[in-house]
Amino acid sequence: MSKAHVLKRYSFLIWILFFVLSTKAEQQDYYFRQISLEQGLSQSRVQCIYRDHQGVIWIGTKWGLNSYDQSELKSYFHDREQPNSLPDNFIRFITEDRLGDLYVSTNKGIAIYNKAENQFQPLKYNGKPFNAWSYLQIGDNFLFGGEETLYQYNLTDKNITTIFPDIDGDKLKCINRIFQWSPDVLITSSKKDGLWMYDLIKKKMYRCPFVKEREINTIFVDSQNRLWVSFYGKGIACYSKEGKRLFSLSTKNSGLNNDIIF
Repeated sequence: MSKAHVLKRYSFLIWILFFVLSTKAEQQDYYFRQISLEQGLSQSRVQCIYRDHQGVIWIGTKWGLNSYDQSELKSYFHDREQPNSLPDNFIRFITEDRLGDLYVSTNKGIAIYNKAENQFQPLKYNGKPFNAWSYLQIGDNFLFGGEETLYQYNLTDKNITTIFPDIDGDKLKCINRIFQWSPDVLITSSKKDGLWMYDLIKKKMYRCPFVKEREINTIFVDSQNRLWVSFYGKGIACYSKEGKRLFSLSTKNSGLNNDIIF
């Protein structure tokens, strides 16, 4: 790989690419549409983007949630006078379950959006909201990466339980990424306490044996089951499914213009 590019998460504008398939399979028409503050975007610093099963584009910012259905842009905010509004205006992630329900994670907990009633219903564990930085859907369960633990939310009975791993690392770790590494093993990352594996059968969490660094910006598992790890200030490395480091990219050996990758 001779070139690499850094995707910058923070932007003052959003450009959305639309394409229209004509009757001839080989012909496609593409066009861009800009969404910015002038078009009604709630805030310019975008945290996440998600396209739901109906084609609606949801945009999470540091100040509010936005939805765009290709004709109308709507904004949603926390309102202390409205208990069914967003829990908070800082949006961490947006996702959807197999039933089509939308989940919005904020700085003050997760909420499920009821589209018919235009209301946000908070998810609660032991009667209280909980914070989540990441998610993974496995069958009938959602796993949410929280502080020091994983929350397991069952889509059928709506029950929430926690997985308290026996760990020796940083007790204040926030699990900011979760991926399935193998059918029985998850791989998770924390910003200051490295990578951790979770065995779904043995219900045990342990340090990733082939990545020793502790300061991790983000991780990604691609379609070939390769693990990409962004080390803070040290570029990015790619590992095989057996845990062998395949190559590393940084400003010293690639087209990267910065060694901090989000």
